[in-house]
Amino acid sequence: MTTKPDVSPICVLHPGKTGGTYLKAVIRHNKTRWSRPIQLLSHRETVSSTLRDFGSDRKLAFTFRDPAARFVSAFQSRRRQGRPKYNRMWSPAEATSFLYFDTANDLAEALSSSCERTRSAAYFAFNSIIHIKTDYSFHFESLENLAGEGPNIVACVDVQNMDRDLPEFLAKLGIADHQLPDSADRHASPEAAAPLSDLALENLRSFWELEYRFYRAFQELEAER
Repeated sequence: MTTKPDVSPICVLHPGKTGGTYLKAVIRHNKTRWSRPIQLLSHRETVSSTLRDFGSDRKLAFTFRDPAARFVSAFQSRRRQGRPKYNRMWSPAEATSFLYFDTANDLAEALSSSCERTRSAAYFAFNSIIHIKTDYSFHFESLENLAGEGPNIVACVDVQNMDRDLPEFLAKLGIADHQLPDSADRHASPEAAAPLSDLALENLRSFWELEYRFYRAFQELEAER
């Protein structure tokens, strides 16, 4: 008896600042090698939207990143308004946030400020800056929801392992013998980021506890696969 090939679509989610721009460029470059349909999604798409748009048999794939590194990258990217690759102006709320905070470290340290005004401004910024406010819970909703989607997740990879694990990741998407484009933009920051202080890291782990729990859950999924 011949088994029919799985033609259910694979939805590649794109949490901000997790290497998705580079990954999607590589996948597009290898479109002639796709063995099944792949949906390359925007920052706005979530697990729930893929269920609604592509059905319950759809599969999921995504990249992820340490929350502190993602936080710094998100802050710097929006501080530059996405330049040089993009040019997306600040929202009024973002403009207000960047009046208060010049660096990611300033923002993270302000989370525990004894000044209520500064602390309130930090909370406001976390709910205003794109890629920071659209955190892992935005895309995956809850740890319980993530666990329930476990059988549908065909591939996930930590950005720090991307260069090593990219061939295996693509193979799980049905892309064999892939080729890299001559210039795949990683949308990397043109400026080096100052390291976060111990206080900033401690504040992030406390304020963003759920983000770190998602990260650990992603690591477990990656190890299982």
